[in-house]
Amino acid sequence: AARAVAGGETGELRIGFTGSTTFGLLPRMVRAFHQRYPQVRLHLHELTNQQSLTQVQAGQVDLAFVRVPTSHLPGLHFEVMERDCFCVALPPGHALAAKAQLTLRDLAGQDFIGYTPSPVGGLHAASSRLLQQAEVAVQLVQEAVQVSTVLGLVRSGLGLALVPSTNAHYYATSVVYRPLRGLPRDSGIGIALVHRPDSGNPATAHFAASAAQLAAGDVEA
Repeated sequence: AARAVAGGETGELRIGFTGSTTFGLLPRMVRAFHQRYPQVRLHLHELTNQQSLTQVQAGQVDLAFVRVPTSHLPGLHFEVMERDCFCVALPPGHALAAKAQLTLRDLAGQDFIGYTPSPVGGLHAASSRLLQQAEVAVQLVQEAVQVSTVLGLVRSGLGLALVPSTNAHYYATSVVYRPLRGLPRDSGIGIALVHRPDSGNPATAHFAASAAQLAAGDVEA
């Protein structure tokens, strides 16, 4: 039993995550790890990017899935698990839904649902930077922390939003999604796994390795 604990084959692992990872990336990686290390008990905590980074740095959680781009705090290792780009989410019947593709210029003057600002970046910083680079001004009507909440507000008809394309399955029958053409090369977003290389929990390295292997397989596929 002692050797199993020391080798990271049993024990506990605390994982932070952002809400929108629960419908894709997180379940796949948790399932793959659990199949290989069934004796490691997982504790999952839904956190914001800022909470995830500070809690990993403080040793309160062992690993966390965070939205990138984001701040890189000292002593933390980041590895991108999923690469993505923004698309536009619109309420049904919106005038822009008649177009098969949109540009950022199409969003000028539109009622817009954004993300709550965070001192460590994330989707608010990424979407704001994208609009500023395109010199597009929108009418901000509401902000929310999670992608699922933003999409719920789009569904209610409050406005349109920039959302990660991997989350386009949310409310698929009541929200219209349109790709954006002409996006800058540096406008990519995604999900990264962050942890401390000097973690005292040996199961941390096992989970990081398992996640990296699965992510590499996704890229090859």
